[in-house]
Amino acid sequence: MWKMINRELSTNISIYKNFRGLVIVLCAIVYPFLIGSDNMSVFNYFIMLGGLTSVAFTEGESRDKVYMSILSSPCKRSDYVFGKFLGNLIWVGILTIVGLILNSILNIMMPGKYLLVTLGQVKLVVSYMLIFTGIYYLLYFALGLKWAKIGYFAVFFAIMVGIVGMDDIVFGSSSPQIIKQLYSFIESAALVNNLILVIIVGALLGLFAYVSYIFYDKKDF
Repeated sequence: MWKMINRELSTNISIYKNFRGLVIVLCAIVYPFLIGSDNMSVFNYFIMLGGLTSVAFTEGESRDKVYMSILSSPCKRSDYVFGKFLGNLIWVGILTIVGLILNSILNIMMPGKYLLVTLGQVKLVVSYMLIFTGIYYLLYFALGLKWAKIGYFAVFFAIMVGIVGMDDIVFGSSSPQIIKQLYSFIESAALVNNLILVIIVGALLGLFAYVSYIFYDKKDF
């Protein structure tokens, strides 16, 4: 499993060592600058683009049937499935740390243009990204390649719309009260609330991974 996790992380990190990685970082920086400081911070866009590259990488794997060569090597299906989920969890953690550092540097350099991200925003964006990438992996492993392709575009759209429009969704005048209450819960610094959030997100990811393995282990390629 650890080899699979290392493969996931190495592949994602390698993207940021070439021109594509530079484009991703520049897009995360330039877009918030152009739309003004009334919108979400660089952190949100950095997490969004980094998470989408991870999903796109797995979609490319399925399209090119790379998974066949992976499973024909000494790699059990359980290692492949759980390695994907754990690799993505660690990757989002890395993106979070780097995104916070990048956001803080830009805020110091140009405080009038770049928002300083709040703890509530960090927890909301990271939770949102983990859940929706987890949903994609569930579709990929449990329902087959055709549904995975549909799920890829659906999740891609949900991540983009959700994170880009998160400010309006949460704080908009027409935002449902339940959304505002949910954000208040996530934003809370209370230890109990944070533990509940971690348990909920962790339980969902664990459930997604377990169901994925159950279905994937029964597949006949």
